[in-house]
Amino acid sequence: MVSLTGGERVTGSAGRSVKGTRTLTLVVVCVAAILVAESIGVAAPPAGVREREMEAKGLFIAGEYREALLRFSTLYAETSDPIYLRNMARCHQKLRQPDEAIYAFRRYLLENTSVGNKERKEIEGYVAEMESLKREQAAAHPAAGVAAPVAPPPPTTTVDGRAPPATATSDNAPPKVALPAAPPPAPMLVTSPPPPGPQRRGSSTWIWIAAGAAVVVAGGVAAALLLSNRDPSAATYSVNGN
Repeated sequence: MVSLTGGERVTGSAGRSVKGTRTLTLVVVCVAAILVAESIGVAAPPAGVREREMEAKGLFIAGEYREALLRFSTLYAETSDPIYLRNMARCHQKLRQPDEAIYAFRRYLLENTSVGNKERKEIEGYVAEMESLKREQAAAHPAAGVAAPVAPPPPTTTVDGRAPPATATSDNAPPKVALPAAPPPAPMLVTSPPPPGPQRRGSSTWIWIAAGAAVVVAGGVAAALLLSNRDPSAATYSVNGN
């Protein structure tokens, strides 16, 4: 007879049954743990992930950054593994896309809580490099929609010859077209009257004729006076030719 009291040791078939019960209990606990892990979302990675990851890394090494970026993006969408965010950021970095690279690097640091200090400094160095590249690109290529500064037009002159006062204009106002300056008034010239032209030939001829007639009349008058003062007795006439 086997007593279960007083701390006596169980022997025989009873001892073997107790050991088998403990083993069965351990197996049940392990199976339950697996079922609980699967119920909370811990699942095995999709099939072929490792092969596609190696393919994406090969494309990156070969310089096919766009194709590698597509592969890493697909892997991240399927697995939500933050390591693919780092790989995506590296692809954007090689493609000289600073905004996308900075976003992926910073998101990687947020999602991967196990990043060590050495790796964090490396990622922060990549971010600083992309920010510098962003400033260089902004300086070389101004943003669309921002008008480049335009030199002001040369001042135009008004009618009185003075430059008009400068007026402030807004950037959105249409440019004003300067009207051409009016020509200065023509100077007034004072000239002397023209010399008298030559008299007509007909009028001068009549003048000379009148003067000659006057001379003839004066001569006739003088001769008449002389004849009237001569003594008539002194004059002899020969009728017969003597």
